[in-house]
Amino acid sequence: MPKVFLSPSTQEWNPYIDGGNEEQYMNLIADRMEPYLRSSGITYVRNDPDRNVAGAIADSNAGDFDVHLAIHSNAAPESMAGMLRGIDVYYSPYDKYSETLAVIIANNFMSIYPLPDKCSAKPTTTLGEVTQTKAPAVLCEIGYHDNREDADWIRNNLTAIAVSLTGCQKKEVKPGDVAGYDEGEQYLSIWVHSIEDTLEGQVYRESVDSFNEKYNGKYFADIEFIPRNDSGGGYSDKVNSSVLSGGLPDVLTLDGPNVAAYAANGIIQPLAELTEEERGEYLESILEQGTYNDKLYALGVMESSVGLYYNKDILEEAGIEVPDADHPWTTSEFMDILAKLKPLMDEKNGYPIDMTFPVGEASIYYYAPFIWANGGDLVSEDGLTVDGYFNSEKNVEVMNYFHQIVENKYMSEAPIENLFESGRAAFKFDGAWEVNTIYENYSDVNLGVAPYVVGDDWDGERYTPTGSWAFAASSETDNIEGATELVKWMSGVESGVRIWNEAKSLPSTYKAFEQIDIFQTDENYNALYQQLSKYGHPRPKTPVYPQVSTSFQQALESVGLGGKDAQAELDKSVERINAKLERYTRE
Repeated sequence: MPKVFLSPSTQEWNPYIDGGNEEQYMNLIADRMEPYLRSSGITYVRNDPDRNVAGAIADSNAGDFDVHLAIHSNAAPESMAGMLRGIDVYYSPYDKYSETLAVIIANNFMSIYPLPDKCSAKPTTTLGEVTQTKAPAVLCEIGYHDNREDADWIRNNLTAIAVSLTGCQKKEVKPGDVAGYDEGEQYLSIWVHSIEDTLEGQVYRESVDSFNEKYNGKYFADIEFIPRNDSGGGYSDKVNSSVLSGGLPDVLTLDGPNVAAYAANGIIQPLAELTEEERGEYLESILEQGTYNDKLYALGVMESSVGLYYNKDILEEAGIEVPDADHPWTTSEFMDILAKLKPLMDEKNGYPIDMTFPVGEASIYYYAPFIWANGGDLVSEDGLTVDGYFNSEKNVEVMNYFHQIVENKYMSEAPIENLFESGRAAFKFDGAWEVNTIYENYSDVNLGVAPYVVGDDWDGERYTPTGSWAFAASSETDNIEGATELVKWMSGVESGVRIWNEAKSLPSTYKAFEQIDIFQTDENYNALYQQLSKYGHPRPKTPVYPQVSTSFQQALESVGLGGKDAQAELDKSVERINAKLERYTRE
């Protein structure tokens, strides 16, 4: 994969006409380029902002780079200040690769700059960052910062500029290229993360077909199926590579907890405004999951939750009564119950509870509720601070609580397949899908859903886990109104009923739940629905969510299983997360 030396301007002394300076805005563009480069496996090094042009050239030449990319904005001569506009991409006339890259970038700018005839690739023999670097180099002068219109355009198009600088653009589809796409219709591409011939894939196909039927003559949605592989790649790899190439669709699916990361990195954009009536159709947990920095970016196609499942027969045998949803067991009470169950479960060659540390992404999904219900959190409200949150005293208590469960042998240190399903565990944390699994495959289990365990000082706040796949509009769509209509349709009532009927995934709207009888007639499904609607809480909203999730898993393993010092381990996690947060908190 290529290696890029990224050299945004260090000229803080060049002011923009209406505030800010050249260094500030060129570095903001470079910031937005980083996730595109990183997600495609392209390595890069940024210039040192404290060094001059000569220093940047020296640093570039000291490394083995394939491309040197300098990013600047221009200023007119004093006699013409504020009068000039345009984008110039400079290249070395002695390097064919430099020229090719400059032409591609200039052409890309033509599609986004309001004056395309003023975008051009130009040879230079005088600009050192082009002529003195070992690697093929281009220097981009992106508009004139002393011109009010150009300055405004730069400020309002940072992500689009970043995409243009990567060298590629989105493929144009014309009427007739795709069956069903006719003249007069607005084309909308949509990617989903599944195989078409799966139950979930069929739901997406049917929902797109019904959208095209409803909006015939106005919109045409063209769906592409890109399945995930066992390691979670495949679809993600496609999205990541397309971020760099400028080939993202109008609408795409993403896992709920990644909304903040996608938004912060300019991969998705806020949806068009929804009416209060439209917003009111969705579960509060869906709206909260899809919102970042007070803007709605995504709507869940499905919702999920985790149940504290129990075997009614075992609890009856032990003389244990389950509280109602509004009066859950506290952590102290639950620990006492596990202690009471242990002799009975020893007789059954089992354990009081079927738990495992860690379990990949499920770790934070299943067990973060203990954090929230104990009055703690993992990140700040804006998602940019973890010190004092992730490593708080409240979270230390929770980690030690988990270790106590292990130490008392209330759970197995190693996973045991079908422990709960075989009647050898009284409790189990698992997703909503467990109900259908039990009903279809383990009918001997007398299943119940208990309210999630809360902290001893729980104050009634939301705490049960939520979140699943959602639809969002990509940053590359130029039809946000149409993309929003498609997102609403794919996540709406009709699609929700369909995804339950065909794939047994929970819908995301109140009306869909109301139209599905089992959520009113079956006590277990009703309990999960009530839990979602009253106490649903999304996973942490932060642009570095993957690192937060991984750190949570590591803490569970080192403290819960390993018995290491909880405070020390959480402090280490904070250091690791802060290293990832640095680029989002850089002033």
